[in-house]
Amino acid sequence: MSLIYLLVPFGSPLFDSLSLRQSEPFQVITWLTGNLSHSDGNHLFWNLAALLLLGFFIEQESRWLMLCALLVGFVAIDIWFFIQTRFQQYVGLSGALNTILVCALYTLRKPGHWLRGNEILWLVLLLAFAKNGYEYATHSALFSNTRWPTTPSFHIVGMLAGCGLVCLWWRLRFGKEN
Repeated sequence: MSLIYLLVPFGSPLFDSLSLRQSEPFQVITWLTGNLSHSDGNHLFWNLAALLLLGFFIEQESRWLMLCALLVGFVAIDIWFFIQTRFQQYVGLSGALNTILVCALYTLRKPGHWLRGNEILWLVLLLAFAKNGYEYATHSALFSNTRWPTTPSFHIVGMLAGCGLVCLWWRLRFGKEN
């Protein structure tokens, strides 16, 4: 992501060709590069910081879960981009990071009871949904300031994809025991 940011600056023709664009839905490479490109340094910094922290927690349990979270997050965001009608162009990892956030919270859980001992994790999940809901309702970012308008519907879709992945992961991992 850092190399893309340094080598392909915002506003350049190559930057546009790496971003998801409503006008060109069948550019398969942009389904990856759109999630890895960033509009400005602030955007890149916060996405990298979150990826490093959340990825660390997930990889403590399973690298496969981390790879699945990235894949599911990218696919969910890409599909949502071509369904929604508000944005004509998209770059950034924050939508998929919300998938990764849900998976990280899952890996931090205390086993045994779905609620008891995990209240803080549920609070973080609830606050993340509330933040994304607020941003969706107001069309403004609560904590960050980037070159592009905030995309809270992408964040919500990422969180929902993460919830689906965690349910599937749980079922595959523990389903035979129950």
